[in-house]
Amino acid sequence: MKQYFLTIMVLFSFILAQERVMLEGEYTYKWGDNETVLVAKSLCYNMALRNMVESYQIFVASTTDIQNYEVRNDLIQTLSAGYLEDLTVVEERIEKEKNVAYYKLRAYVRPVEFKRALQQQVVRKLEIYKPKPVRENEYFAVLKQWELRNNDLCFIIQFKQDGGYDYEFEITYYDSDGFPLDGETIRLFSGNHKQGQIRKICQNLRNKPFDTAYYEVWDTKSR
Repeated sequence: MKQYFLTIMVLFSFILAQERVMLEGEYTYKWGDNETVLVAKSLCYNMALRNMVESYQIFVASTTDIQNYEVRNDLIQTLSAGYLEDLTVVEERIEKEKNVAYYKLRAYVRPVEFKRALQQQVVRKLEIYKPKPVRENEYFAVLKQWELRNNDLCFIIQFKQDGGYDYEFEITYYDSDGFPLDGETIRLFSGNHKQGQIRKICQNLRNKPFDTAYYEVWDTKSR
Protein backbone atom coordinates (compact mmCIF):
# COMPACT_ATOMS: atom_id res chain seq x y z
CA MET A 1 0.00 0.00 0.00
CA LYS A 2 2.85 2.35 0.88
CA GLN A 3 4.60 1.64 -2.42
CA TYR A 4 1.34 2.26 -4.28
CA PHE A 5 0.94 5.63 -2.49
CA LEU A 6 4.50 6.65 -3.41
CA THR A 7 3.87 5.74 -7.03
CA ILE A 8 0.76 7.92 -7.08
CA MET A 9 2.72 10.84 -5.57
CA VAL A 10 5.49 10.51 -8.16
CA LEU A 11 2.96 10.45 -10.99
CA PHE A 12 1.14 13.44 -9.51
CA SER A 13 4.40 15.40 -9.25
CA PHE A 14 5.26 14.48 -12.82
CA ILE A 15 1.88 15.69 -14.04
CA LEU A 16 2.25 18.99 -12.17
CA ALA A 17 5.69 19.46 -13.67
CA GLN A 18 4.26 19.01 -17.16
CA GLU A 19 1.39 21.46 -16.67
CA ARG A 20 1.64 24.55 -18.82
CA VAL A 21 1.21 28.15 -17.74
CA MET A 22 -0.22 30.73 -20.12
CA LEU A 23 1.67 34.00 -20.64
CA GLU A 24 0.50 37.12 -22.43
CA GLY A 25 2.26 40.30 -23.45
CA GLU A 26 1.29 43.41 -25.35
CA TYR A 27 2.87 46.58 -26.63
CA THR A 28 1.90 49.74 -28.50
CA TYR A 29 4.53 51.42 -30.67
CA LYS A 30 4.32 54.80 -32.39
CA TRP A 31 6.84 55.04 -35.20
CA GLY A 32 8.49 58.08 -36.66
CA ASP A 33 8.36 59.38 -40.21
CA ASN A 34 11.80 57.96 -40.98
CA GLU A 35 10.75 54.39 -40.05
CA THR A 36 8.99 51.89 -42.27
CA VAL A 37 5.86 49.98 -41.29
CA LEU A 38 7.82 46.73 -41.51
CA VAL A 39 10.43 47.95 -39.01
CA ALA A 40 7.73 49.30 -36.69
CA LYS A 41 5.86 45.98 -36.73
CA SER A 42 9.04 44.07 -35.94
CA LEU A 43 9.95 46.38 -33.04
CA CYS A 44 6.42 46.28 -31.63
CA TYR A 45 6.24 42.49 -31.85
CA ASN A 46 9.60 42.05 -30.13
CA MET A 47 8.64 44.44 -27.32
CA ALA A 48 5.36 42.55 -26.76
CA LEU A 49 7.40 39.35 -26.58
CA ARG A 50 9.82 40.98 -24.15
CA ASN A 51 6.97 42.19 -21.91
CA MET A 52 5.46 38.71 -21.89
CA VAL A 53 8.64 37.03 -20.68
CA GLU A 54 9.70 39.82 -18.29
CA SER A 55 6.31 39.81 -16.53
CA TYR A 56 6.45 36.07 -15.79
CA GLN A 57 6.97 35.62 -12.05
CA ILE A 58 9.73 33.01 -12.44
CA PHE A 59 11.69 35.37 -14.70
CA VAL A 60 11.15 38.27 -12.29
CA ALA A 61 12.35 36.25 -9.28
CA SER A 62 15.43 34.91 -11.09
CA THR A 63 16.64 38.19 -12.62
CA THR A 64 16.01 40.75 -9.88
CA ASP A 65 19.70 41.65 -9.60
CA ILE A 66 20.38 41.74 -13.35
CA GLN A 67 20.12 45.34 -14.58
CA ASN A 68 22.30 45.01 -17.68
CA TYR A 69 19.96 45.53 -20.65
CA GLU A 70 22.11 43.44 -22.99
CA VAL A 71 22.14 40.47 -20.60
CA ARG A 72 18.38 40.64 -20.02
CA ASN A 73 17.68 40.94 -23.74
CA ASP A 74 19.94 37.97 -24.49
CA LEU A 75 18.13 35.90 -21.85
CA ILE A 76 14.73 36.79 -23.29
CA GLN A 77 15.81 35.91 -26.84
CA THR A 78 17.25 32.56 -25.76
CA LEU A 79 14.23 31.56 -23.68
CA SER A 80 11.74 32.77 -26.29
CA ALA A 81 13.38 30.66 -28.96
CA GLY A 82 13.46 27.45 -26.97
CA TYR A 83 10.89 27.43 -24.18
CA LEU A 84 7.77 29.25 -25.37
CA GLU A 85 5.16 26.86 -26.75
CA ASP A 86 2.30 27.68 -29.14
CA LEU A 87 3.34 31.32 -29.51
CA THR A 88 0.48 33.11 -31.28
CA VAL A 89 -0.59 36.63 -32.15
CA VAL A 90 -3.82 37.31 -30.28
CA GLU A 91 -4.32 40.76 -31.73
CA GLU A 92 -2.53 42.91 -34.28
CA ARG A 93 -3.42 46.50 -35.17
CA ILE A 94 -1.54 48.66 -37.63
CA GLU A 95 -2.92 52.21 -37.88
CA LYS A 96 -0.90 53.76 -40.68
CA GLU A 97 -2.68 57.09 -40.51
CA LYS A 98 -1.60 57.45 -36.86
CA ASN A 99 1.78 55.68 -37.18
CA VAL A 100 0.74 53.26 -34.43
CA ALA A 101 1.31 49.51 -34.18
CA TYR A 102 -0.13 47.22 -31.52
CA TYR A 103 0.55 43.56 -30.76
CA LYS A 104 -0.81 41.19 -28.15
CA LEU A 105 0.89 37.79 -27.91
CA ARG A 106 0.14 34.58 -26.07
CA ALA A 107 2.31 31.56 -25.34
CA TYR A 108 2.67 28.70 -22.88
CA VAL A 109 5.59 27.56 -20.74
CA ARG A 110 6.32 24.55 -18.58
CA PRO A 111 7.42 26.15 -15.27
CA VAL A 112 9.90 23.50 -14.14
CA GLU A 113 11.69 23.36 -17.49
CA PHE A 114 11.59 27.13 -17.90
CA LYS A 115 13.04 27.79 -14.44
CA ARG A 116 15.82 25.25 -14.87
CA ALA A 117 16.77 26.65 -18.26
CA LEU A 118 16.61 30.23 -16.98
CA GLN A 119 18.90 29.53 -14.03
CA GLN A 120 21.42 27.84 -16.30
CA GLN A 121 21.31 30.71 -18.78
CA VAL A 122 21.70 33.35 -16.05
CA VAL A 123 24.94 31.74 -14.88
CA ARG A 124 26.19 31.40 -18.46
CA LYS A 125 25.27 34.93 -19.59
CA LEU A 126 26.73 36.61 -16.52
CA GLU A 127 30.01 34.83 -17.14
CA ILE A 128 30.02 35.89 -20.80
CA TYR A 129 29.18 39.53 -20.02
CA LYS A 130 31.39 39.78 -16.96
CA PRO A 131 33.62 42.81 -17.54
CA LYS A 132 37.29 42.03 -18.04
CA PRO A 133 39.69 44.48 -16.36
CA VAL A 134 41.60 46.85 -18.63
CA ARG A 135 44.32 46.84 -16.02
CA GLU A 136 44.53 46.05 -12.33
CA ASN A 137 46.80 46.07 -9.32
CA GLU A 138 46.48 45.14 -5.65
CA TYR A 139 44.21 48.14 -4.96
CA PHE A 140 41.75 48.23 -7.86
CA ALA A 141 40.75 46.95 -11.31
CA VAL A 142 40.01 49.32 -14.19
CA LEU A 143 36.95 47.81 -15.87
CA LYS A 144 36.60 50.45 -18.59
CA GLN A 145 38.50 53.45 -19.88
CA TRP A 146 37.42 56.06 -22.43
CA GLU A 147 37.93 59.69 -23.41
CA LEU A 148 35.22 62.35 -23.71
CA ARG A 149 35.16 65.13 -26.28
CA ASN A 150 36.25 67.69 -23.69
CA ASN A 151 39.51 65.72 -23.15
CA ASP A 152 38.30 64.15 -19.91
CA LEU A 153 39.76 60.68 -19.42
CA CYS A 154 37.26 58.50 -17.55
CA PHE A 155 37.64 55.21 -15.71
CA ILE A 156 35.21 52.69 -14.27
CA ILE A 157 37.10 51.34 -11.26
CA GLN A 158 36.28 48.46 -8.91
CA PHE A 159 38.11 48.62 -5.60
CA LYS A 160 39.75 45.59 -4.01
CA GLN A 161 40.20 47.08 -0.54
CA ASP A 162 38.35 49.33 1.88
CA GLY A 163 39.75 52.80 2.38
CA GLY A 164 40.41 56.12 0.70
CA TYR A 165 43.21 56.40 -1.82
CA ASP A 166 44.42 58.60 -4.61
CA TYR A 167 45.91 57.04 -7.71
CA GLU A 168 48.47 58.37 -10.17
CA PHE A 169 48.48 57.53 -13.87
CA GLU A 170 51.22 58.42 -16.33
CA ILE A 171 50.12 59.50 -19.82
CA THR A 172 52.48 59.48 -22.82
CA TYR A 173 51.26 61.13 -26.03
CA TYR A 174 52.43 59.97 -29.46
CA ASP A 175 52.17 61.33 -32.99
CA SER A 176 51.06 59.34 -36.02
CA ASP A 177 54.62 58.03 -36.55
CA GLY A 178 54.81 56.66 -33.02
CA PHE A 179 57.15 59.32 -31.62
CA PRO A 180 56.46 60.69 -28.10
CA LEU A 181 55.12 64.24 -28.09
CA ASP A 182 54.61 64.94 -24.41
CA GLY A 183 53.44 63.38 -21.17
CA GLU A 184 51.73 64.19 -17.92
CA THR A 185 50.67 62.70 -14.62
CA ILE A 186 47.02 62.66 -13.61
CA ARG A 187 45.83 61.93 -10.10
CA LEU A 188 42.45 60.38 -9.40
CA PHE A 189 40.91 60.86 -5.99
CA SER A 190 38.48 58.09 -5.06
CA GLY A 191 37.40 59.24 -1.59
CA ASN A 192 36.30 56.62 0.92
CA HIS A 193 35.13 53.36 -0.62
CA LYS A 194 34.35 49.76 0.23
CA GLN A 195 35.84 46.59 -1.19
CA GLY A 196 33.96 45.61 -4.33
CA GLN A 197 32.48 49.08 -4.84
CA ILE A 198 32.46 50.43 -8.40
CA ARG A 199 32.93 54.11 -9.23
CA LYS A 200 33.31 56.34 -12.26
CA ILE A 201 36.24 58.76 -11.98
CA CYS A 202 37.25 61.35 -14.61
CA GLN A 203 40.25 63.68 -14.99
CA ASN A 204 41.01 66.23 -17.68
CA LEU A 205 44.03 65.72 -19.98
CA ARG A 206 45.31 69.28 -19.73
CA ASN A 207 48.62 68.78 -21.55
CA LYS A 208 47.38 66.71 -24.48
CA PRO A 209 49.04 68.04 -27.69
CA PHE A 210 46.75 68.99 -30.55
CA ASP A 211 48.40 66.55 -32.98
CA THR A 212 48.19 63.53 -30.67
CA ALA A 213 47.42 60.35 -32.63
CA TYR A 214 47.21 58.07 -29.59
CA TYR A 215 48.44 57.77 -26.03
CA GLU A 216 49.38 55.16 -23.46
CA VAL A 217 48.14 55.05 -19.87
CA TRP A 218 49.61 53.16 -16.94
CA ASP A 219 49.39 53.48 -13.20
CA THR A 220 52.63 54.41 -11.45
CA LYS A 221 51.69 54.82 -7.80
CA SER A 222 48.78 54.05 -5.50
CA ARG A 223 48.81 55.22 -1.94
